Amino acid sequence: MDPKFATEVETLSRLIDELDYYQILRVPKNASLGQVRKAYHEQSLKFHPDRFFGLPEGALKSGIKKIAKRVAEAYVTLRDASKRRAYDLQLQRLQSPSPAAPESAPGAPAPAAAPPATALRFTEQTEKAFKQEKQQQFGKTEKGRKLYQQGMREFQAKNFVAAERTFKMALAYEPDNELFAKLRDEAGRNIKTDYTIK
Repeated sequence: MDPKFATEVETLSRLIDELDYYQILRVPKNASLGQVRKAYHEQSLKFHPDRFFGLPEGALKSGIKKIAKRVAEAYVTLRDASKRRAYDLQLQRLQSPSPAAPESAPGAPAPAAAPPATALRFTEQTEKAFKQEKQQQFGKTEKGRKLYQQGMREFQAKNFVAAERTFKMALAYEPDNELFAKLRDEAGRNIKTDYTIK
């Protein structure tokens, strides 16, 4: 085995928990699906465990398996448009500074805290939490979600009176839903500015 490759495997398997999926596949964040697919094929060929079946069990072989697993995980996430949007949102949240973080003294170096390893991965739990968050955003109750969908149809049809009324009804079921309140207000503003002759 090439000593250069062995060093690469050792380094990559040690740092893999600190890399996001784009870094693992070595593609830019705005990479097209074709670029992601090509990078996946290159990386999976390079690190596929079947190529190294003859290696004795040890750190090198387990490192190769770890890398191959993460390469496949990255591809599964980045090839799916909805998973990729959710993952990008997750990365964006990680990179934006936390408002609750204490400010350091001027001139003092900021602490370089690495994100937790699980934060750079898109697991089933992450996907489930994202879907749940999205569902709650569009309504926590079944009736609220139905009224939201109805209100959006009315809004898109430019029937702002009906849209405002529907969002008001949705707010009766979910008074703390900020999205419903925002849409109700927007529909109300459009009623006041809609001077078209019918």
